[in-house]
Amino acid sequence: MIENKEHSRSQLGKLISKYLVFVGMFIGAGFISGSIVHLGEGINPWDISILVIGVILFLVSTSIQEFVFNKRSIKESGVLKFLLYSLVYH
Repeated sequence: MIENKEHSRSQLGKLISKYLVFVGMFIGAGFISGSIVHLGEGINPWDISILVIGVILFLVSTSIQEFVFNKRSIKESGVLKFLLYSLVYH
């Protein structure tokens, strides 16, 4: 019975983690697109900071999804290529 509860908690934890990573990617993409739209009104520090936060949030979330959940490994020389591809493709 105790093992069953621990297994259920483990599955719930994985589910919540995957959901939070997805939300991080979604919010990051939203910050990026929102800041780009508002850059049409003129460049100001507020929009640039939201853009930077969005890029960081999106890249961190994408990296967690690929390397932790999908268990993919890439050579260190491919990290920059992966991050740039993630930003441009998604």
